Amino acid sequence: MKKTNMIIILSGFMAAIAANNMVLANEYPRTGIGGVTNGVASSFVGEWSIHYPEGSTYSASGVTSCEDPVRIESTEPSSIVYQAVNGDKVEFILSSFMDRTVWMPAMTESTLAVWTTKDEFFAYQVDLRTGKAKWEAPLVYRRCDVQ
Repeated sequence: MKKTNMIIILSGFMAAIAANNMVLANEYPRTGIGGVTNGVASSFVGEWSIHYPEGSTYSASGVTSCEDPVRIESTEPSSIVYQAVNGDKVEFILSSFMDRTVWMPAMTESTLAVWTTKDEFFAYQVDLRTGKAKWEAPLVYRRCDVQ
């Protein structure tokens, strides 16, 4: 196969993947539900499993489980300390913006948290260069020890 044909085929494949991601991005929530106050640390306190969403049902495969969760603690009413599974800790200042909570770290990309239930939220990274949310690649956080 000629090199130019291979490039055309690969370009078409990449375009199809990008189009699929854009369709999925429109399925994921962009604004939170009522009943959970945005910008408040106490809403996030606890242990969380993390998942990738799969389609509109949000059933998901796990990144980390409740057997080895991430932990979120509150240091002040509008800040949290996020402890990763490996023990690393990062502090975030929280603010409310357009039915979402913005997590602002000291030196990296911010995160938008969109509540879907009182025990689940979608987290979207925000690109440092463009300031745009990565709507096509969220993580789903589910609170552990919920009956």
